Parts: sequence; C-alpha cells; structure tokens
Amino acid sequence: METQTLPERTLVTKAQAGSEEAFTELVRRHSGQIYGLSLNMLRNREDAEDNLQNVLVKAFHNINRFEGNSQFSTWLVRITINEALMKLRKRNSERISDYHDANASEDEQRSFPEIEDSRQDPEREYMSKELTRKVFRGLNPSLQDTFILQKAEDGRTGN
Repeated sequence: METQTLPERTLVTKAQAGSEEAFTELVRRHSGQIYGLSLNMLRNREDAEDNLQNVLVKAFHNINRFEGNSQFSTWLVRITINEALMKLRKRNSERISDYHDANASEDEQRSFPEIEDSRQDPEREYMSKELTRKVFRGLNPSLQDTFILQKAEDGRTGN
C-alpha cells in the first residue's frame, strides 16, 4: 500500500518504527501548514523557512514522544509555535545589546537609557488573533454578518 493513501495514525506508527517513507509523507501533508503558521508569526520568508526546517528536524528526532493523545498536526503546531517563539525571543535579545564606546576599555561600558518596545508582545498578539479567529468561526452566520457590519460602521465613523 502506498504511503499517500495510508491514514495518518498508520503513518505515525510506521514513522515511529523508523520508516523514512512514512515520515516523508507526514512532512508532505503538513509542511504547508507549518510554513504558513511560521510565516504568520515571524513575518519573514527566510525565518519561516528556517522554522519549518527546525520543526521538521525536531519532529523527526522526537516522533517517539508523540503519544497519539491528539492529532499529529496539533503536535506539529505546538512545536511550530514553540520554535517560532524561541526565534522571536532570540531576535529581541539580539536587538538589546550593550553599546561599547570605541575609546573605552573592555571593562567600561557606556550606558544608555533603555529603549522601551511599545509593540505588543508577539506571543500575546498571535494568541489574541488566534482566539478571535476561533470565536468568530463559532458564531452563528447571522451574528458573523452583524459583527462585520458593526466593524465596518465603526471604521467609517472613526470609533
């Protein structure tokens, strides 16, 4: 039986047993979702591609930790979010570095007032958007229309 026609649970079991072909099929099925989520969070094609690769390597090395209590895609999404958040934190920490005066010795650091980042925390912003999206999808279609009309009206009146 070809791997493309196998149910996901079977593919996971085969991948856990060491089947590279089964893992490749899982990658084929889920890499688009992982990349899209990564791009949504990281806002940068190169970082999203790096994140996709990191997630797939991590999933490959840890596939035996997947217990099957949730869907495989849910497990991959969790890894994707964690990897993207680590990348965002690293990006933020690299921006905050000590300034060394060219004339100062190694022990002397020139201090500047800390610059506050007024943007919303990317993790909180992502979670907020995701929760809003889920709630909206759960609304009755007539309430969805009412919500959209209300938002459009608010946009015209400046509220």
